[in-house]
Amino acid sequence: MAQYEQSDSSREGFDLIIHGGTVVDGSGAPARRADVGIRGDRIVAVGALDGAEAHQRLDASGRVVAPGFIDAHTHDDRMVLSSPDMTAKLSQGVTSVIAGNCGVSLAPLVDTDPPPPLNLLGGREWFRYPTMAAYLDDVDRHPASVNIACMVGHSTLRAGIMDRLDRPASAAEIEHMAKRVDEAMDAGCIGMSTGLAYPPAINAPTEEVISLAERVARRGGLYATHMRNEKEAVVESVRETLEIGRRAGVPVVISHHKCSGRANFGLTRETLALIERARAQQTVNLDVYPYTASSTVLLAEWVPAAERVLVTWSHSHPECRGRDLAEIASEWGLDIDSTCARLQPAGAIYFQMDEA
Repeated sequence: MAQYEQSDSSREGFDLIIHGGTVVDGSGAPARRADVGIRGDRIVAVGALDGAEAHQRLDASGRVVAPGFIDAHTHDDRMVLSSPDMTAKLSQGVTSVIAGNCGVSLAPLVDTDPPPPLNLLGGREWFRYPTMAAYLDDVDRHPASVNIACMVGHSTLRAGIMDRLDRPASAAEIEHMAKRVDEAMDAGCIGMSTGLAYPPAINAPTEEVISLAERVARRGGLYATHMRNEKEAVVESVRETLEIGRRAGVPVVISHHKCSGRANFGLTRETLALIERARAQQTVNLDVYPYTASSTVLLAEWVPAAERVLVTWSHSHPECRGRDLAEIASEWGLDIDSTCARLQPAGAIYFQMDEA
């Protein structure tokens, strides 16, 4: 953004000047005191605008002025439609969201009760889009207050095509999914995601994912993954992820990279070294979240790695929301596996990344 000068066209004035703030522009440049001039829906000047005219001035003294943040890992696929004001995001400065992560997207899937973790997005009534184009058209017709970019979910593809999810897809099923990937990319998706740690995709072999990722690569998309294992086999999972990207020729994003469970703390020394070496040969990045806990559906097999598990929701026992899983099990006189089964469908927070 060019600095404001009295001699340029900016002399015609601004609709809004945000003045007196500390500008952090996202470029890596040092923070600086500057004014921001806006005309219409565009920032047209950044600099000293003390003498400029404006219909409105907003005093940002003592505050930081920054571009809107991009929330790179969300499950806001439904929220942009059911809560289009997106107050939860805007109140944190987030103006763009990436949806369709972890193999989970609202489309293409109809007439199916969504299996976990697809039910994180809502019940059967929300899975009503036969194509990704239909979903994105609905988003366009009912615009939210944030920008959205979406990936097509591998688990959603499997749920819409396969009669059973506890097996690898057949060649015919892979081809059917590949055509839906093509359709999704042509409709405007930025890539495909997988959630290989979750039941709908845990039996999907590497070759199945590569076949679909190749279709993404042809259309210039990316591959994001909740890897197959973030615990004791996290190093092997990173290797698998890198292989998928390399063989498919597609850029890779490792979602919320972590090493869960006390026994696995420190394995990032190996995983990050693997990733750094791979970057000399392929495009790979990762994101992390700044929490010591993860939040997703309640799965009994994920409980042992956590120091504590908090139930966030349960359709069958809503009174258990916000309660400790171990306390519920003790109260019911059941083991953890039986308690998890009784609570289904349900969600949980797993406290599994605190080294303190």
